[in-house]
Amino acid sequence: MHRMFLLAIGLVVLGGASRRAAALPKCADPSSPVACPHWPKDHPWPRPGVELVHLRVLPHDTDKGIRIKDLKDRTPYHVIYRRSDQKPNGHLLVFLPGSGGIPEAESSEFFVQLAAWQGYHAIGLVYVNDHEIGPATGSGIGSGALCTQPQGLDCFGEKCLENLEGKPGSSYVDPPNSVQNRLVKLLMWLKVHDPDADWGQFLDGGRPKWESIAFAGHSQGGGLSAFIGVKHKVHRVASLSSPAEGFDSEIAPWQKEKPATPPERFYGFANRDDPRFVRIPKVWAALGLPGGLEAPLAMGQKPKRGIHQVTTQGTSDPHNSVMQDGFSEVWLYLMGE
Repeated sequence: MHRMFLLAIGLVVLGGASRRAAALPKCADPSSPVACPHWPKDHPWPRPGVELVHLRVLPHDTDKGIRIKDLKDRTPYHVIYRRSDQKPNGHLLVFLPGSGGIPEAESSEFFVQLAAWQGYHAIGLVYVNDHEIGPATGSGIGSGALCTQPQGLDCFGEKCLENLEGKPGSSYVDPPNSVQNRLVKLLMWLKVHDPDADWGQFLDGGRPKWESIAFAGHSQGGGLSAFIGVKHKVHRVASLSSPAEGFDSEIAPWQKEKPATPPERFYGFANRDDPRFVRIPKVWAALGLPGGLEAPLAMGQKPKRGIHQVTTQGTSDPHNSVMQDGFSEVWLYLMGE
């Protein structure tokens, strides 16, 4: 079913700009014949009669240097959403899933849809996340993680930078497969195929226009979002179950750097029972997130205004619990408008 949207995309390229925009695939509430994928049936549709423009794009179709399959032999697609009533907030939100995750997964896609309802141009970006960047606890030796204790704490910053910008000749992430190139090439593609939405406003020549972009992500994706916020001044950073890079209670040095993004633009959400929580509050403090830890929230509760360090507690899978759709009120708060 998901791949049928790509056929529609291929058809719309033939017409003029207004004809292309009119023919773009749209989706709506769960009762609609064109229901948005993964929108929870019990979650209210924000505005009856308003649809979301909905695209799926194979990364390789935006740049032939981008690999077609990931290491699990999948062909994941970028997911793109925006409101059909043309009420954008002037910012782009990019969501990065956790290790092994794809934007088409249920909770990830729902997060991107909610961002579109907040007024963002919203993208769930496929990036190189085949391996855990580091262990939840311990040294990581034998875990398959990219960074283990013998390699040292500097490994985390080196691997984040490689994923963001690429490294020529790298077997991990070369420049075409970097987050930066994947995002730029997708925005260029969207500028052509969805011309009425002004995707070009998020480009600065051949680079992202960083300050117009919010980055959000879960686990490895949340850590990489924070890394981007450290290296570039961005609109906002929302990290779920992250950042947590380090070994046991030690945190990686890049998380202690003065961020290019003002600390008040950083937001975090984590489960106190997550094994990584031994590091997460330390990282939030090192990055300068305002305030301290508040009392844990239950599903359906909204954070108090001005809170930057949001927590919950319990469940059998604490690390992934923050990506349950029951926390959608927290997600909306984290991403802002």
